[in-house]
Amino acid sequence: MIRATIERTLNALWYDNRHAWLGVALTPFERTYTLLAKRKWRGASAQRVDSLAVPVVIIGNIVAGGSGKTPVTQALAIALKARGIRVGIVSRGYGGTVTQATVVDAAKPQQFGDEPCLLAATTECPVAVARVRSDAVQLLHTQFGVDVVLSDDGMQHASLHRDFEICVMGVRGVGNRRGLPAGPLREPISRLGKVDAVLTWAGESGLVPKSVPQWQIHGTHSPLQLMSGNAAQEGSLKALAVLQAKTKVRIFAAAGLAQPERFYVSLGGAGLNFKTLNVPDHGMLTDAQLANLPDDALLLVTEKDAVKLRQANIPARAQRMVRIVPWRVRLPTALVDSVAALMTEPFLPIIIPAHMADNHNAAHES
Repeated sequence: MIRATIERTLNALWYDNRHAWLGVALTPFERTYTLLAKRKWRGASAQRVDSLAVPVVIIGNIVAGGSGKTPVTQALAIALKARGIRVGIVSRGYGGTVTQATVVDAAKPQQFGDEPCLLAATTECPVAVARVRSDAVQLLHTQFGVDVVLSDDGMQHASLHRDFEICVMGVRGVGNRRGLPAGPLREPISRLGKVDAVLTWAGESGLVPKSVPQWQIHGTHSPLQLMSGNAAQEGSLKALAVLQAKTKVRIFAAAGLAQPERFYVSLGGAGLNFKTLNVPDHGMLTDAQLANLPDDALLLVTEKDAVKLRQANIPARAQRMVRIVPWRVRLPTALVDSVAALMTEPFLPIIIPAHMADNHNAAHES
């Protein structure tokens, strides 16, 4: 409850030009954050190795909160696999308990985090989590012989070598253009001039230099999936809206996302009438929320929520109510071409000198 209140207040400051007094009060903390972030970046960058055993592609952003990095990572992995490229994925594993480089078991979101498990389940690519992402990259190369590694987030993980950087700009852009905590920026806007590509959900951004390729991307909903039996599908959102109009079935929706409003807007756009259930980002529906649902209701959730629900042993009654709403992103062919071109050059394993190993393993993500 307290966390949700803080998030609402900060979002109002960052994106809605409200609570100006709070922005003034947070100015000293903004300056401190910026100073410490610069020092940490310089220190970690100095430990970055020149290359890893395989090319690494970062899919990140410069603001705090969700921008759609994970669905872009998912889409890129699937597109590269379709070209016969062996793809691995690395993640910090937010919400999990693993710190050392470990291959993800998609059935254990409490251990590995919901997003790594989602990526493992939906792409069927090997996924590894680690506090030090370069360790996860080496693990995937050694164990699976992957051709390329995608890093879901990690743009600010300065010690990780990167061959290609993709910045995903959320629909809300950069807000008030201030640094944390007075604004949403984790890095200055000038960082957009140093990435290899920018993807936007809301049309072209004038903040991106002309020298950097910029594409607008769109997402679409796949047919709904039943909670029991992953392969079973139950039509589209529009078909569900037609059913609701005929039967008056009561529909609820829940999304443990940083920006759940996007999910709800898409449901409303399909013609559905529904009530929302509050779930924090990376959080989960409570037993009480599930128990209070009417017997004849349907509950729409994202794939990210479904990853946790499947492992929570929820009652059969609740399982029958749940409909999973998959979301898929279509990427520009030119972007996939650019990433695939990384594999045309030989990438040879490097050996980290023993005297550097301790410092390398001690590096920590920002």
